[in-house]
Order: sequence, then C-alpha cells, then structure tokens
Amino acid sequence: MEQLSFEKEKPPFLYHGTLDDSITEFEPRGAQERPDEEPAVYASPDFEIAAQSMANSFVSNGGILNGRKFVCIPMTREEFLEKDHGGVIYKLPSDSFDINEGKGFGGDKEWISKTAVKPLSYERFPSLLQKLLEQGTEVYFIEPGMVPAITEAQNDPEKLEVILAGLSQ
Repeated sequence: MEQLSFEKEKPPFLYHGTLDDSITEFEPRGAQERPDEEPAVYASPDFEIAAQSMANSFVSNGGILNGRKFVCIPMTREEFLEKDHGGVIYKLPSDSFDINEGKGFGGDKEWISKTAVKPLSYERFPSLLQKLLEQGTEVYFIEPGMVPAITEAQNDPEKLEVILAGLSQ
C-alpha cells in the first residue's frame, strides 16, 4: 500500500518579532526555554505569532488555545506600560528554513534555520500592548506566583482554559 506524504508548502517569506530594530543579520541562537534544541533562527509564516514574539522578553507563557492567541505577562499592566517601548517584526526569506515539527506552536507555525539569515525588511510598532490587542491576542497580566501553574497547564488545554477563564485581561 502506498504511503501518503503531506508536506507543507514552504511560504516565500517568514516573520520574526523582537524588540531590536538594529538587526542586519539573524544568527542561530539557543532558545532558553528549549535547552535541548540546537541553535536556530526562529520565524513564523503567521504575522500575529511574530507580533506575540515581540513581547517574548516580558511573557512567561503564551500560545494558541482553542484557536485563541494569548500571552501571560507576570507584572501589572502599569508596570508593563512603563517598559513598553514597542517592537519590530522582520520579514525573512524562507529558503534556509524548515518546519520545527512538534515544537513551538505546532503545525506549520514555527520554522527554523540553522544558518544566519538577512532580513528583507521590517516594520516597527510603537507599542507592544497596542499591537497585541489590535490583532486580538488575549493579554493577561498575572501575579508572578501564577507562572508555575500556567506553565504546568500548557500541556493540558482543559486545565489551561480553566486558569485563563479565572483571569482578567
């Protein structure tokens, strides 16, 4: 019996969100939250996920839950607004990228390159919070003590749904 293969078509370009608008070339780096993975440049064909990534240095947890994009930020809204100086989304050529199967957001939302990548262009946003809210990302400002429970629930959608339902945005 012939085995069917379902390869994802590579998009012509990908997006990478960050706080730094001075990057002329992305070098592969290790992801702090994934010490077992080789250094890579991370990107997504989903502009909204790249926008979430702009806030990575502030976010303790985030992702997609039942089709809803969300982030948890372990500080008050006021504390965050004092630190929110905006961010940048870079547009990258996709030629050196492959899907990071089973990692990140799953599916075809996270792609990696093991080689350096020069951006094609970038777009700057003056406020991370404004961009996240504009695109419909649910933003939760949480007590730092909640981070372990939310991290543990990341692999249990029902439990995570209950926790997020108890939070205010």
